[in-house]
Formats: sequence, C-alpha cells, structure tokens
Amino acid sequence: MKQCKLAIVIITLFSVCACSAHAPGTIPVGTWQYDLLVNGVEMGKATISNSIQDNHYVYRFELTMGNGITQSQDTIVETLDCKPVRLEKHTYIKQASSEQKL
Repeated sequence: MKQCKLAIVIITLFSVCACSAHAPGTIPVGTWQYDLLVNGVEMGKATISNSIQDNHYVYRFELTMGNGITQSQDTIVETLDCKPVRLEKHTYIKQASSEQKL
C-alpha cells in the first residue's frame, strides 16, 4: 500500500516539475475527486485541486487510504510563471490508539 501511495506522489511531483520546463498557456482551475481502486476494490479517495491565490498557482493533493488509516496532504506553490515557491508535505498514520505525523 505504501508503494502505491509513493508512486502516486512521485508521478504528481514529476508532473509539476514538467510544468517548470515550459510555462503553460492556461492552467485549469478547479477540484477533482477520485476513488482509488486496486483490482476493482476501493482502497481510498483522492482530491486534486488547482487554484490561483495571491498571484501564486497553488496545487493541492490529498490522499486517504485504508478507511482513513493513512492520509497524505501535499501543497505545491509556484509563481504564475511556474517557478517553485514552496512544497508542503504532511503524512498521517492513524492507529487504534494513536496518530503519527511523519
């Protein structure tokens, strides 16, 4: 399950890095929600949103897997000409008696 999550995050980061090579003409703005399926069985949910805030392009990716057991939240902020400003990454693992933040 960790490999699947890691693969999704790596693909996402490569997609954003590709954006730095050539500034796109228009960046789609909105929110998209997905079900994460493994062999046809729902394993979690993902939400991707793109927005423009304070003259910055903000990309958010939230992933929940295993009935809320593992949550990952990534925020990538770039200037409007696609130069990186900051990357925030938070991962939470919830167990029966505790919550761990990585």
